[in-house]
Order: sequence, then structure tokens, then C-alpha cells
Amino acid sequence: MRAYLFDIDGTIISTGGAGMRSMDRAFEGLLGFFGAQGSSDYSGRIDHDIFCDVIHQHRGENPTKDELQFVKEKYIEFLKEELKKTNAFKVMPGIPEWLALLKEDTDAVVGLATGNLELAAKIKMDHAVLAEYFDFGGFGDSARDRVIVIKDAMEKARQTAPEPIKMFYVIGDSKNDIVSGRRAGAITVAVATGRASVEELVKHQPDYIFEDLSQYEDVHKILINHT
Repeated sequence: MRAYLFDIDGTIISTGGAGMRSMDRAFEGLLGFFGAQGSSDYSGRIDHDIFCDVIHQHRGENPTKDELQFVKEKYIEFLKEELKKTNAFKVMPGIPEWLALLKEDTDAVVGLATGNLELAAKIKMDHAVLAEYFDFGGFGDSARDRVIVIKDAMEKARQTAPEPIKMFYVIGDSKNDIVSGRRAGAITVAVATGRASVEELVKHQPDYIFEDLSQYEDVHKILINHT
């Protein structure tokens, strides 16, 4: 058995800015101004961690539990609105076709390993009409370490699979996907469909790297033959 664990933003989809706008609107409700994230690149980061960092950055102290809950709830509320409004949302090349192929593979289980809050991940996958392909996942609701998120997804994969899993693949578009996937003991598959280029990603030594997944059948064969 093989387990394929997918990152979401930059790997499966691009929200066309809807995710960032939703977060900025949520921060506005707490901090009193729009644009709290500035130009920071949060690729591969955990949502919970992003919320804590942005609030600390502007207030010099960590948010309370109630403040975090407020921001998370507002983010989810605004994410639904922003996804409906954007015309720039897209699914990355080859993703629907590869997921359909994996669904027919009796030796594969497919899940998410994402920094997204679980509810945010569900909203995005529903919007992309891809939710049916993911049976489990590791999410960014409380962890501040992506390794923990990936290991959680790996454990859920073991619980889902009818037989022992021989190989775990982490598919992502950022340095953090590669580094954390390797630390979790997975085979790392980098795709340059997010902010990072092939040249930037290769510096972090993923096991495999692709411009995108448009040649999904070739990618599938390459990964199956990993030794």
C-alpha cells in the first residue's frame, strides 16, 4: 500500500487571493485595520501559526484563546464569501486526473497534509469539486509544526488502509513541505506550481521535483517505481 498526502494551496489549487483576503478581513476585526499580513510569504506555514505570528507582530504579545477563536471563525466566514466572489480560483494542472487515477488504484490511499484549518480545507476542496478524493488528513487547527501535521495524516492513513503502508509520499509546493515531509519519514514530491520555482525548491533536495503535474501518468509511474 502507498499513501499520497497532498498539500492544498499552491499544490492542488490557487484561491486567486481569496484566502489572503479572508485572513486580512479576519485580522481587521481584531486589530482594527486591513492588510495585517503585509507582503509576508506564508507558503507552507500552519494556519494556527500564521494567526499567532501576525497578531504577535502587531501587538507584541500572543493572542488569547478567545482572540484566536474569533479570528479563526471570522476567517472561515469570510473564506466562503471570498471564494464565491473570485474569478481567479483555479485547480492546478493534472490534479483532477491524477486524483481520479489514484482513486481507482486499490493499492493507494489519498489524504491531505495541509496547514489549513480542517474546515477551511473542506471549504476549498468543496469549491474545487475535489472533496470526494480525500478520505482523511492532517490539518493546521492547533499545531505549530508541520511535521506534526504530516505525522497525523500518516497515522490516519494507516487507520484507513486495509493493509500496512509501505510508502508515504508528501506532495507540496514549498520548502516546508519538503523539509517537514523528510523529517516525518516520507518521500518528498515537490511541484513548482506555487510561489517557489524549480530552482528554489531543488535547493531543499526533494526526492522528486516537477514543474507541475500535467504529466500525471508519468509522475504516477515514477513514484510507484520508487526504491
